[in-house]
Amino acid sequence: MEKLSKPSCPGIVHHLARDVRENVRTFRFRRAVIISIILALIVLVGWRSEGLRGSPKPSTNAQRAADMPAATIQFGHPLAGSINPGETQTWMTTDLASGAYYSVDVNLDSPSKLALPGELVPQQIASPITFNVVKDEVMPVTARVEVKFDSPGNPSINKKLHSGDPGSYFIIRAAQPGPARLSFAAPPANPASPVGFQLAIRPLEVSAEDALQLAPNTARDWQHANPMSLGKTVFGTSDDIEYLYNTDEGKVGWQWLTFEYKDSKPKLIFFELDLLDRDVPCTLKLFRQENGPQGQHLVEYKNGIDPTEIRHDDQSDELVGFKFISRVLSPGRYFLSVKANHPRWSLRTAMFGVPPYSDPRQAVDLAMRYMVDVGDSFFSNTPRKGAVRTRAENVTDETERCITCHPAHFVMLSTLTAVRNGYTVQNPPEFKFMMDKLYNAPAPFYGFPGTYWLRFELAPTNGISRLGEMLLMYEDEVSHRPTPIPDHTANYPRLVYDARQILPRADTVHYMEKFQPTKTRNYEFDGNRPISDFRVAADSWYVLDRMARRDHNADFARSAAHLKTLMNSAPTNDLEDIVEQTKGMVMMGNPEFKPIIRENIQKILARQHDDGGWATAEYMSL
Repeated sequence: MEKLSKPSCPGIVHHLARDVRENVRTFRFRRAVIISIILALIVLVGWRSEGLRGSPKPSTNAQRAADMPAATIQFGHPLAGSINPGETQTWMTTDLASGAYYSVDVNLDSPSKLALPGELVPQQIASPITFNVVKDEVMPVTARVEVKFDSPGNPSINKKLHSGDPGSYFIIRAAQPGPARLSFAAPPANPASPVGFQLAIRPLEVSAEDALQLAPNTARDWQHANPMSLGKTVFGTSDDIEYLYNTDEGKVGWQWLTFEYKDSKPKLIFFELDLLDRDVPCTLKLFRQENGPQGQHLVEYKNGIDPTEIRHDDQSDELVGFKFISRVLSPGRYFLSVKANHPRWSLRTAMFGVPPYSDPRQAVDLAMRYMVDVGDSFFSNTPRKGAVRTRAENVTDETERCITCHPAHFVMLSTLTAVRNGYTVQNPPEFKFMMDKLYNAPAPFYGFPGTYWLRFELAPTNGISRLGEMLLMYEDEVSHRPTPIPDHTANYPRLVYDARQILPRADTVHYMEKFQPTKTRNYEFDGNRPISDFRVAADSWYVLDRMARRDHNADFARSAAHLKTLMNSAPTNDLEDIVEQTKGMVMMGNPEFKPIIRENIQKILARQHDDGGWATAEYMSL
């Protein structure tokens, strides 16, 4: 065989081998470079994704984290992550569309784990006195995360999140185009455990018409007021302010709305604020835009103000609030300031012609709505110094049960009488709150089983009997669902009347000369003008008679029959007694009362004045 000879050109083989070795080294180098780049990209992408999720970082890197560039958050894509104490995290949105609406939703995980050990040691208390809290003694909030939201042309929104208020939901209206900035700052804490969170920024599909029914939280002053339309319900949230420990009551949480009234004919407007609870006071204020040497400015507008829109029950300035206001509007630009103090609220407006009316039915409809509104507004600020500044305080049982006579009795008795005569309640949320207030008012009269009274009431027989009458009217005319609560009101009047042969009249123990020349002050006296004993007896009879027939209760029937005999057992003192005796006798339907009724009618007509009205002269001041 022929042996293979060596290449005739050994230099080429040498160069080829060298090229191969060079290519191998180049390949290895390039591979190392590519691997390094891939690893670097993995690290970079991991860091970016962890930044987006807000993953825990060592506390020693807190300053570095604070200096890190803001991450980007996409609209409609919720994020979940955690933040360490001493750390700051920031997100930027893409450009907001000017005039568009967005919601911001932030929540901390596991609220039960947010309280630090030091907070669980009793040092300060939230409610140091029986009634209004002393602000300096309120337990301070220990924020776990401080949230700040900034958008172009709008005031900043800031809130401290903690175990008692671990979330915030608010709506913004973009005043200008541009990106928004959301930042979390976690104050140092011991132990330095991470705090989990969830957040989302969502664009809201809001038409121009819908925008008139939203109150964004960026409407913090009248310059940023959101347009509204009278007659359309406006919805809003106050979840951008402290819920549990708001020691800045009255200074934060205002949201502004604006509208223009163009009608040349004035109208009466009711502004009704609806809330799910009445834990802390809310209020409404109306202003009108005026021009002057200082330029355009606002002046509080009070034309058509309700007479009951006044301070009551020794309220401090920060606790004076009105859930309902009425105004008579003339042409102009108006600004309404709302301090709802509630995570969810709605504002209803109703327009009416200015009274008086020629149609009595129109007058009754308006009066019903007004009565319920004004009663609900009164009780939204718990009476008898019962209002509190923060939800951390407890309202006392005594003040919570109190129905304060006039704002409850006169309001609901007149409204229920109208319902009995075919009229319809136009403000159900306020009506329901008032009825709940009545149902919760009775308290046990200890020592007498099955007996209840109004222990805050200076005229307890008057209070408990009239309460029973209102509850029975509600169950007969509205709910059509009997409950045992009216039974609770029947036994106290039995203690007062069953053993008497003469209607109780004289109050010789509390006799006061200034209430003469009346023969005496009436049996029950609550510090106002005397309450007619005939009215109290008639209300008590109504409750006993109705309960006797409804529950087939023979004891109640005997007490009701006995009360009839007392209606003519004592003389009348004044015109009020004559009227109340007459009304009671007509209601009782006893034929023996007819001569007395006819005689009383003549006495009443004889005291009528030339203008067609009456006055109880015995109680008029000179």
